[in-house]
Amino acid sequence: MPKPVYIIAAHGLAEDKTTNLVTIFAVIERATITLRRNVEQKAGVPPVTPIEYGVMTTLAVWKKEPGDTGLYEHEFLIKFEGQEKPAGVVEFEFEPEMELKRFSLIMQGFPAPTKSCDVYIVSRIRKKGDSDWLSQQYPITFVVIPPPEGEASERKPEASRQAKSF
Repeated sequence: MPKPVYIIAAHGLAEDKTTNLVTIFAVIERATITLRRNVEQKAGVPPVTPIEYGVMTTLAVWKKEPGDTGLYEHEFLIKFEGQEKPAGVVEFEFEPEMELKRFSLIMQGFPAPTKSCDVYIVSRIRKKGDSDWLSQQYPITFVVIPPPEGEASERKPEASRQAKSF
């Protein structure tokens, strides 16, 4: 079975196609988000919305072991406050001459916790058809600042076309 190598979250990432080296910018270990009140109070919309956190890229790397052939599945998910927010399953095969397989998740904004806690970004992998996942996870400590009493704001988080929306 494949082995986890590493998983990390950062504000930026660059991959050199010639050398296959990765450069990671501004690693995220801790994040502070400030909540603002939802002015419109539409049905089904929570009373507070997070102020946009910015772009975050998560990179997960897995190592192929001898005999790792055939179709596999990979999934990212976000875990916090007893919830799991999946980002979708992708099927893949290990390249014959490549020992490592990289997966990235780019998010604009974030499915924000309602209180300060550790949030885990999970990368998991399994052979297609298997039920059990192998996983690795990356913790980010989130500090949540509640909205001031009486504050009103029209600003809403914006989604990017390149980003995964939760």
